[in-house]
Amino acid sequence: MTQKLDGQANETQTSHRGFSKNEGNDYHNTSPYRYIFGYKTLNSRMRWTPIIKEIMRFKQEGTILDIGCAYGFLLKFLPNSFEKYGVDKSKIAVSSARGGNPQAKIFLGNFVKTKFEKNSFDVITAFEVLEHVTDLKETVEKVHDLLKKDGYFIASFPPVESPLQVKWFTLFDVTHINHSGKVLNEIKRKFNIILTKYSFDCFKFIIISKYRFFPVHHSYFIIAHKK
Repeated sequence: MTQKLDGQANETQTSHRGFSKNEGNDYHNTSPYRYIFGYKTLNSRMRWTPIIKEIMRFKQEGTILDIGCAYGFLLKFLPNSFEKYGVDKSKIAVSSARGGNPQAKIFLGNFVKTKFEKNSFDVITAFEVLEHVTDLKETVEKVHDLLKKDGYFIASFPPVESPLQVKWFTLFDVTHINHSGKVLNEIKRKFNIILTKYSFDCFKFIIISKYRFFPVHHSYFIIAHKK
C-alpha cells in the first residue's frame, strides 16, 4: 500500500492527533485518571477485547487503520489476520506504538495529510479522537475516501448534548472542541450508521477510597458502513 507521509519530515509535529493542543506535550498522560492509574494500565487487553469483538462481527481480516492510534494498544491486541496501520501526531506515542507493534506500520503526522491510496482499507477506527480534531469535516471525508466500497468506520466519542455537558466537556479537557451532535452529523453525511451504543468505559475511574471507585467516562460507540 502506498503511503507518502514522510515520518522524518514530521518529527517536529508533536501535538496530539491534530488536536488544539500545545506542541511538545504528551496528551496521553495529562488527565486526572491517567495520572492516578497510568495510561498503559488503563489500556490493558481487558479494555480492548469488547471493542475487538465488535470489529470482528463485521470484519475478521483485511486492512485496518487506527486514527489517533496513541501507543498502539488496539493494533497490538488485534489478531494478525489484519494488516495493521496506525497514525498519530504525538511523537512520543508513535515511538511507543512502533516499539510495541513491529508487525504494524505506524506513521507520524496529521491523518488528513496522509497519502494513502483511496479505497485501501476494510476498517478504519477512531476511538476517543473525533471530539478533538480541528478538521472534523475533512477527517470524516478522508475516512470515506480511504475505505473500500464495503468498508466500515468504527468510532467512539463522549456523548455531549446539554449546555451543562458542553461546559464540563470543555472544562475537563480543553482539547474537546466537537460535541457529539456535530460528530454524528458529519458521520451521517458520508456513512450509514448501522450500530450505536451508549457504553461505559469501565477502565476510566477516579479513585475515591482504597476500595471504591467513581466512574467518570461514557461514550457513544458507533459502527458505520460506507455509502
